[in-house]
Amino acid sequence: MPAATAPQTVDTNFSGGQPIRRRSSRAVRWVSYALAIADAARTWQEIRAVRARPTGLAADDLERRAVFTASLQQAQELAVAAASTASYATKPLPLFYALSQGMRAASAAWVEEAWRIHGHGATVVTQRPLMQTVIKPRPTVTEHHRDCLSTLQMLDGHDPMAKPFTLEALWAATPETPQIELAGRAPASLRLHVSPYPRGIEEATSRGRILLGVEGLSADTPDDELARALEPYPSLAGAESARPYIDDALGQFLTNQAQVKFDRHGRILVLSYDEWIDSAPVLTWPLDSPTGEAMQALYEDLAPVGVESSSNTRMVFPAIGGVDHPSPYGLWWTLLLSLSSLVRYEPDLWSEAIDVDTSPVAVPLEQLCDYCEWFVPALLLGKVRDTKPEP
Repeated sequence: MPAATAPQTVDTNFSGGQPIRRRSSRAVRWVSYALAIADAARTWQEIRAVRARPTGLAADDLERRAVFTASLQQAQELAVAAASTASYATKPLPLFYALSQGMRAASAAWVEEAWRIHGHGATVVTQRPLMQTVIKPRPTVTEHHRDCLSTLQMLDGHDPMAKPFTLEALWAATPETPQIELAGRAPASLRLHVSPYPRGIEEATSRGRILLGVEGLSADTPDDELARALEPYPSLAGAESARPYIDDALGQFLTNQAQVKFDRHGRILVLSYDEWIDSAPVLTWPLDSPTGEAMQALYEDLAPVGVESSSNTRMVFPAIGGVDHPSPYGLWWTLLLSLSSLVRYEPDLWSEAIDVDTSPVAVPLEQLCDYCEWFVPALLLGKVRDTKPEP
């Protein structure tokens, strides 16, 4: 942890009195790294290639360029050490600092004012049991620098976190974390699917409705409990069960039959099956107008984060840390901060947590560390290659 500094005055916009160029949250896309065949070594080679031609504001500013290239070199060396020499006893430490150093390069490229990152922007208060550990965001922005967590939130078009939350809530909210038993049943991220059939989308839109399968919410949720089940997701307010709207024309949305597509010669081209159809309830919201544009705009408002390579799936995250829309990448960074803090400051507690003979979370923690060896370079490559944030 960096040395403590004198308290800073933080303005209500956390902007240090400077203008912030924010990217629209609709432009943020989540890449499902767990489903991809990743090659970390090749990804790092691609990042090394970017260092010779820095992106964004680091392309022409010598000070930014120096931070951009040095940070990416440090990120790679830390990540390689995590993968090659560190055991699970220490692995979260180099993984966290690899991600943090890489974010300094992204900030040098895309943040116009207060682009230098100073401090984490959160502290971790250890508790027993492990999942009751508390993360306390401490957003700090001055004229010249900002903290890392606030930078991640800002880069994805979101406000800084400012309220404490538990490791249990963080684990549940973070996308693609390994499954563990959470005593508090903290809300998880959801995937919202439009109908896999274009005709179903057109039919619903013509009636002034959007119908979405909500993966992650139980199909057994009674209609009168929907509002309470969706409370952790402010953007989903006003949802209704689609049951009253379903008829023969829309019924195929609910089918669990395999989808078959043919080429022009009548041969099977694609045979697919959407597993979520079996368990996801279908919810509906009214459109402002019965047009495709209105449907797409509402879809992006309901689920702000797109999913790479899928126009029919978007993601929504539970409110956490005092913000309605956390950055998925900010969630992963904070999760690694939490685990690395346990390694560094509570080695006995961490050793207990990764003991596979006694700890039920040991294997999920190992899986998470293994996953991050692929995830960290893939995330950083996307951030340093990213397009310029929108105003």
